[in-house]
Amino acid sequence: GLRYLYLQHALTQRVHDELRLRIDALQARIRPHFLFNTLNTIAALIRGQPRLAETALENLADLFRASLGQQGSFVTLADEVSLCLHYLDLERLRLGTRLRVEWSLGNVPEAALLPALTLQPLVENAICHGIETCREGGTIHLQGRLDHDMIILCLCNPRCGDAGPGHGLAMSNTRQRLALSFGAKARLELRQTEHTCEVTLAFPYLSKAPISKGESA
Repeated sequence: GLRYLYLQHALTQRVHDELRLRIDALQARIRPHFLFNTLNTIAALIRGQPRLAETALENLADLFRASLGQQGSFVTLADEVSLCLHYLDLERLRLGTRLRVEWSLGNVPEAALLPALTLQPLVENAICHGIETCREGGTIHLQGRLDHDMIILCLCNPRCGDAGPGHGLAMSNTRQRLALSFGAKARLELRQTEHTCEVTLAFPYLSKAPISKGESA
C-alpha cells in the first residue's frame, strides 16, 4: 500500500516536473525572425521617428521581461492582454493596415488570473499562420465571457491559401500550461475551416493564485 502511494506520488511529480520544463522552455523562446524583424524596423525608425522607435523598444522589453519572468507564475488577464497588445503594436509596424484587431472581453473580470504567456503565443501564431498568409491581411478577434465560474476566451483569425495547420506547438504548450495550472478543469479546443482558425480556451475563474507544491500558506 505505501509503496503504491509512493510510486503514484513519484509518477505525479515526474509528470509535473516534465510539464514545468516544457513551460520553462517556452518562456525562454522568442521567435528569432520576429526579433530580427523588430530590431530592423526599430533601426529604420530611429532617425525619422525616434519617439515611435522608443515606444517599440519599450514594447519589446516588455515581451522579454514576460518571457524571462518567474516560471509557472500567474498574471491578470489585463496584464496578459496588455502584453498581447504590445506585441501586436510591434507587428503592426511591419504589417501596417494588413493587421487589424478587435477585442471584446465582455463580463470577464480584468483581475482574473491565468498562467503567464497563455495568449501571446497563440496571437503570434494567428499572425504567422493567418494574417501573413492573406494578401489583404485580416482581423484577429478575441472574445471573452464569464460563464458561471468558468472563463471562456475565443481567438479567431483568417486563413488563406496553403496556410498549413499552424498552432501546433503553441497549442501543445498552452494546453500543458493550462493542465499544470488548472488540471482537468481547463480545456483548449481548435476549430479550422478553409478560411478561419478558431482557438477556444476555458479555465476556472481565479482571483487569487493557488499555492504551489512546496509553498506554505
